[in-house]
Amino acid sequence: MTWQIFGLSGYLSVLLSMAALALWLLYWVKPKRWFVNVSFLLVLLAFLMARMHSGGYIARVEIDPAIKLAELEARQKAKEQALIKSRSDEVAQIRFAEDSQGDFLDTAGMDEADMKYLKAISEEETPDWKKTKKERGSAAVEDDSLESLIDGEEKNKGADVSELEEEQKTEPILLSEAAVVLANKLDLWNLRLSKYLLWAAILMLIVDYLRRANLYREASRPIPLPSSWLIPFSPLAVVHDGQITTRRTMPEELKWLTLRGDAFIYFCDRPNQAEAALQTLVKYQGWPLKLDLIRVDDSPGLNSAFIFESVWYGRSSFIVDRPEDAEEIIKCFIERLKKRRETKAKTAQSVHLVWDLEQPFPESDLEEFRQYAEAAGCSLWINSRRY
Repeated sequence: MTWQIFGLSGYLSVLLSMAALALWLLYWVKPKRWFVNVSFLLVLLAFLMARMHSGGYIARVEIDPAIKLAELEARQKAKEQALIKSRSDEVAQIRFAEDSQGDFLDTAGMDEADMKYLKAISEEETPDWKKTKKERGSAAVEDDSLESLIDGEEKNKGADVSELEEEQKTEPILLSEAAVVLANKLDLWNLRLSKYLLWAAILMLIVDYLRRANLYREASRPIPLPSSWLIPFSPLAVVHDGQITTRRTMPEELKWLTLRGDAFIYFCDRPNQAEAALQTLVKYQGWPLKLDLIRVDDSPGLNSAFIFESVWYGRSSFIVDRPEDAEEIIKCFIERLKKRRETKAKTAQSVHLVWDLEQPFPESDLEEFRQYAEAAGCSLWINSRRY
């Protein structure tokens, strides 16, 4: 086996693929986001290298005619030796200096079948260029008159452009026949491997994104995906206490939840907080999210039951900026979660209660919320940094 069966780009492609597989093994031991991102880049480079190697290197690999000719001559000699051995008792073993290689056999001792077989061996192993040369030489002997030179095929012609283009082609890589077959087979395997690894790398990116979607500190930019896709990979935390606003401001947190496609109830006690949230989220009220954001006031019908049903079915999100309404809505929320648990009902999309009030979240309500919220697909976000 020779190292020339692969070029530099081919070996690089294999090494990059192996490095990506090693990073995937490390990822399953200790999940890190950069393992998946780097492995994807490695697999993409391996795929491009494999394509480049196949079209630029393997396409130039050809069978070496010198090696092929040597093999043909060896087979011819083997056939002649076998024929001599089989007829050794019937032919003379005398060879004169003026005899050619074919004259070594005494044809006097051979019948017509042996003669035809010997002639077939000689003609079969004679290269085409040698046959052409003999024919051209014999034709010149037969007729070398001036008329034949004028009317003949051998006339002076201008340079053929196609011949010049062929001379400018990249020099082929000459290998033995076995090496050429092996090179093409390995190249095919490398192309298939790089393609399968590329699809696997894309799948790994998707799995990693889903795994981190409900992890506050690790989640990437949100996409409005069904919660049923996210929770099997990353369970939703029931209570986020003391973690929120460490990465983003409160309006940005609400924007994050909106981009996830989730519904929320934002409890605040300052008018400027409600205004900041409304200004941040106003551009998401159109297509494609079509956010329906309602600021709770004394409008008829805008009660706790309506608010609960609206967020449960993902129809609307709410801003509650009056502390006196917060406790009533929380108690209604918990009572209805108890009833939904009896029927094992779940929200189609996650629902979040965002508590951004000066007063702490009631401890008695917190324990009950933990008990019923997880099964329903709800969570509580507490901005305890304010306390």
